[in-house]
Amino acid sequence: MKIQQKKLISLPPALQDFFASIHSKNQEFKSEISFSTEKRDALVQALTQQYKGFEISIPVKENIEALREGNSMTIVTGHQLCLAGGPLFLFYKISSAIAYASELNKKQKGIRYIPVFWMASEDHDLKEISEFYFKGEHIHLGVEACGMAGDFPTHYFRDWLNELKGQSNEFMDLLKSAYSRYERNADAMRYWVNAVFGDDGLICIDANSAELKELARPLFEKELQTLFIHEAVERQNEKLKLKGFEPAINPRSCNLFLIQDGNRERLEHVGNEFRTVTPHQHYSLEQLKSNLTIISPNVLCRPMYQESILPNAAYIGGPGELAYWIQLEEAFHEAGLDFPKLIHRNSATLIKKRDFEFMQKHQLNWKELQLQPQKVKDQMLSALGKFTTAEIQMNAEGVMEQMIDKAKEIDTTLEPWLRAELKKQLQQWQQIEGKINKAIQKREENAFIKLNQINQFLLPNGKPQERELTLLEASFYFDLKELKSIMCSHSPEDLQELLVV
Repeated sequence: MKIQQKKLISLPPALQDFFASIHSKNQEFKSEISFSTEKRDALVQALTQQYKGFEISIPVKENIEALREGNSMTIVTGHQLCLAGGPLFLFYKISSAIAYASELNKKQKGIRYIPVFWMASEDHDLKEISEFYFKGEHIHLGVEACGMAGDFPTHYFRDWLNELKGQSNEFMDLLKSAYSRYERNADAMRYWVNAVFGDDGLICIDANSAELKELARPLFEKELQTLFIHEAVERQNEKLKLKGFEPAINPRSCNLFLIQDGNRERLEHVGNEFRTVTPHQHYSLEQLKSNLTIISPNVLCRPMYQESILPNAAYIGGPGELAYWIQLEEAFHEAGLDFPKLIHRNSATLIKKRDFEFMQKHQLNWKELQLQPQKVKDQMLSALGKFTTAEIQMNAEGVMEQMIDKAKEIDTTLEPWLRAELKKQLQQWQQIEGKINKAIQKREENAFIKLNQINQFLLPNGKPQERELTLLEASFYFDLKELKSIMCSHSPEDLQELLVV
């Protein structure tokens, strides 16, 4: 594999100055972070329990134990528990966390930075995880039941994998093993992520844990008692609007869910009590405080939950994530939590070697093909000998103008008729040009079919490749070990987009 690099800027221009002001507050990390020994011990105990029964690499084992020490801090990224290895940007997010932790460990002696993957096991958008594309086909696993992503039954995906005949590779075999060994999606995902990234010391954390929620008791109790997130985020939103940025998420009056019977229902505060939105079940404040295991943070509370249970230095995410993280600075301050350094993940575009050679042969730009495919097709048509009648049309217009001038001397009423005739002639020349160019395209049909195929691979279904192409499908075209090596060797702090061939 070989790579090309370019600078990546995904933040809206109006937000870049505001983001930079937050970014600079923690430009150099503290030598230690405010995180008690008791919380560290509880965190290590919870992680040790979560990894029970899994084969743990030495780097992961050492990193878990290192979290007991006051000089260890985490570099976190997170995502939904998607099937088929998830969209490619999940792979890029994890690789970015590993690369950044590695870079910091080389630069800053005396501090141990540990990459962590936050498994969004409580997310309940099953449509997002149970639908994906594979080799041009939209896969829908037919899941009707609701529930949380971590508890999603693995047999749906396992059955689909087993139906793929004559298709196999190392990563597919890994997924088959993961989804055969375990019945819960969270366990299967921990298995394969650990197999791919375990040697890099990546720790997977499942936050749907009674022990971890107890660590965040002050946060959850504060939200239950004061509903502070709503007001704090609204204040921050006003600051963002002054910078010309429309906030990504509007806060609810209560930013918590409640877990009951395996389902996750939104909580709302009504009078002196709380109730689930559907169906209506009522809870007192004391009932909720006495059983935090049934409390689940929503999208705005989750970052604060994360910072409550981890000695975290930085969060790595995509543009959408960073947009709502930025909405939380006021809420973090009010909760007494350190706001982490925010880092944009790396991005990449994969292109097959033969396709890259085809693009070079015809002197075509891969980025332009993603952004302006018609422009690239026109460039290739010109290179293949595009026929144009532009000069003929200009000459015809000149001759006709001379004729109109003479005709007006004879009878001025002839001008409208002559101009209508000129318009007809120009349209005929354009039709001739189009027909001849279609003949050229037909003659070079294979080249244009190839270009369309490349365009579809770079922009599947008209969407960014990293959002549509799954890691499973990519594993049939690229060496994932080599791809991981490339992605983990580029620090995301430089905001890079890579072209990997």
